[in-house]
Amino acid sequence: MDYFHIISHTHWDREWYLTYQQFRMKLVHLIDYTLDILKNNPDFKFMLDGQTVVLEDYLEINPQRESELKNYIKEGRLLVGPWYVLSDEFLSDGESLIRNLLIGHKIAQRFGRVMKVGYLPDIFGHISIMPQILRGFDIDNAVIWRGVDARETEFFWQSPDRTKVLCIWMPTGYTNLISLPAEPSKALDKLIKSKEDILARAKNNTCNFLMMNGGDHLVPQINLTHIIAEVNKLPGRHKVLLSTLPEYISQIKRKIKEKNIILKTKKKEFISAKHYFVHTSGVLSSRIYLKQTNEKVEDLLRYYAEPLATFAFSLGKEYPTLLLEKAWKYLLQNQAHDSICGCSIDEVHQDMVWRFKQAEEIGVEILKESMSFIAERVENSDLKEGEYPVLIYNPLNWERDEVINFVMDIPPEKNIYLAVTDKDGNLLPSQIKNCGKKKKFYIYPGSTYRKLPDFTIREFWQVSFLAKKLPPLGYKKFIIKTSLKKKQNKNQVIARRKDYLENEYLKVKINSNGTINLFDKRTGYHYNNLHFFEDGADSGDEYNYSPPLKDKLINTKNKKAEINLLENGPVRATVKVVLKIKLPLSLEKNRKLRSKEEITHTITSFITLNKGSRRVEIETELDNLSKDHRLRVAFPLGGRPKYSYAGSQFSVVKREVKPPDFPNFTREANFGLAHQRYFVDINDGEKGLAISAIGLPQFQVTPEGILYLTLLRSVGYLVRDDLLSIKRVRGVHGLVNTPTPEAQCLRHFTFKYALLPHSKGWEEISKEAFSFRLPPILTLENSKNASLPASMSFISLEGKNIFISAVKKAEAGNFWVVRFYNLSPKKTSAKLKIYSPIVKIKILNLNEEIQEELNSSHNVFHFMPYEIKTVGIWTKGE
Repeated sequence: MDYFHIISHTHWDREWYLTYQQFRMKLVHLIDYTLDILKNNPDFKFMLDGQTVVLEDYLEINPQRESELKNYIKEGRLLVGPWYVLSDEFLSDGESLIRNLLIGHKIAQRFGRVMKVGYLPDIFGHISIMPQILRGFDIDNAVIWRGVDARETEFFWQSPDRTKVLCIWMPTGYTNLISLPAEPSKALDKLIKSKEDILARAKNNTCNFLMMNGGDHLVPQINLTHIIAEVNKLPGRHKVLLSTLPEYISQIKRKIKEKNIILKTKKKEFISAKHYFVHTSGVLSSRIYLKQTNEKVEDLLRYYAEPLATFAFSLGKEYPTLLLEKAWKYLLQNQAHDSICGCSIDEVHQDMVWRFKQAEEIGVEILKESMSFIAERVENSDLKEGEYPVLIYNPLNWERDEVINFVMDIPPEKNIYLAVTDKDGNLLPSQIKNCGKKKKFYIYPGSTYRKLPDFTIREFWQVSFLAKKLPPLGYKKFIIKTSLKKKQNKNQVIARRKDYLENEYLKVKINSNGTINLFDKRTGYHYNNLHFFEDGADSGDEYNYSPPLKDKLINTKNKKAEINLLENGPVRATVKVVLKIKLPLSLEKNRKLRSKEEITHTITSFITLNKGSRRVEIETELDNLSKDHRLRVAFPLGGRPKYSYAGSQFSVVKREVKPPDFPNFTREANFGLAHQRYFVDINDGEKGLAISAIGLPQFQVTPEGILYLTLLRSVGYLVRDDLLSIKRVRGVHGLVNTPTPEAQCLRHFTFKYALLPHSKGWEEISKEAFSFRLPPILTLENSKNASLPASMSFISLEGKNIFISAVKKAEAGNFWVVRFYNLSPKKTSAKLKIYSPIVKIKILNLNEEIQEELNSSHNVFHFMPYEIKTVGIWTKGE
């Protein structure tokens, strides 16, 4: 007997080839139509695509129908959640994916019921850690489509921490029964044909077939229950059910148990294009400015605004719950797969920029207020006239030394100098430059004040100094002193000449063509000719990179660079490297080769080496003036690497280095382009070099040992049908030749990345990569009548390869939620310390539900490889 489970649903892209507001008009009509069907047909069921943002979008327009929605959701006839939005997994941080589910559950629970299904229907590939995230919300299953290369429709999907979920693969996608003919015999024929299409791709173990009756932005099929009833009257070994995903999964589990079926286990990310497109050659780098801003806002909320707000809350400040939730919602709305992937019309991405701006403004103000609140409680009674306290906050969970570089302003005085000391008055290595006097628009500090903002004359100083032993997730006070006599720093300067930098660990030589020779004193290994730029044509679209029929690669290896020493001293040195490169203006009209007309681009890199640092920091600026091209920065590492190691969500992914299969491929060309977050590393077990990049998620490692980092792609179309990198028709053929001129990215760019040489494997540089990405921040606010010490750690986590993921106030309750994880393929332990006495400590799941109560003195936690742990902490007074 074949069982056909028909799922009536819609797939709701919130914005894509239309804007959010245009699609919302259609959403309102769809939900109104659905509610009327549910009212008139008590047997009908409908799934709202596994996301809850649609409820918010709809009820802003039709709030009067909220009670109807709640009734049908409670009854299980209208299925919502578990997600807030269907986000791209690779381009969303792991913590963002958790918040996506957390907010999705919160909304669905408010409406009466959460669909506990890991429904991920149209995501461009799937990260390996997803089973652990789903299990953290008591979801023991996943339903996926793209990226899978399997022989069976049911298998176990195992996360690197060994967490498993039952995975249902939809080999023919989420539209395999997009509509059902009204005539019963034709309807049965279509069901059988859909079954055969599934079996042509994969074995079905249970004779239960998933039939997805719906598609992008489609309303329910109103006559569906009648057709099903009539088909069930026809002779044959079949049973047709109007089902739901929870019901279907329950039946699959029952059949597996009854038949004692042994399912295979897959331990991997899913990025195969064997059965359908995954678009990783394009969407990881389309509209790169969106990726940069996304990571910037994620880091702001996750590592700065929320933890500081939590620490301020523990000291008596009100926690900004609703503001933070609003910021997270703006961010998450931008992480929907058609949004963050940069594969929509220009107007959609204009809206995204606005939402990013709202989230960033909220996060920055929460950060400022929280830092000020803490600083005002740090004891400064020993300050003398002409002394200014600087409070440095370290957002990471280990003690670190960092060079702090900032501009401060003070009331103007004649003939004064500045120096930096610790709280005991010891002079610290520093570089200080007077930047002159100018007017400043001065907003008086504090959340309430009775003075209007005003202009005042201030004297500005650029200050750099080495801040040592910054406490983990805590602060340390330093003093800026004014003096009539210049304090002499006797430390040796970093730059010995304009093209040569050296500190305790590294030697950096800038070659005449702008490339870098790097010597690691610890390993004795040289890396030569790093950091040249290579540009080629891109005749692809927003989804896919594609070379033209005849490409012309241009690089800077034979260019003459202008090299100047911009800054030098005992603390830091920066070299400015300017390269001029002529690039074709665009493709020719036939799009088969690059145009003869060229335009000169100026690429400016600022290469910085800090005292005591194990990394070389690079900031590259460019005004992009050309169209239809791809610009990458290259790092030839030598040798023939077998594997790359790329940071990912809560994990590091090991990928085999393979040559591109272009042009000998079957569906979608694999150029070896892959995803990274935090760093990508090449090592031989004894030594290696990692690149840590911010907001640049796409890389490639060639068999010849060159690591490429994609800086930008310029394309002018949403979809084209003439790509050499695609051999089969994509499902977006109706959008072919939709122009997206802003995807050409004709704008100014700043790219930030760092070189991290190391001994042994990638584990040696993981903390250094995070240190580059997440710098300490500071405030000059102060108060003399306070009691907090000059240096304090709010939270510390002592353990190898243990990283903080979140510090926040609980969604429900006045306690801390602390999430940390093991970024290592090995078991490890961590010791947790809190500045205030712990009254209660409990193990939570990712949904902040209590799993286990621990003794209040329990502070050692044991981790499986890549395991995430969440704890609830009640401190004295909370």
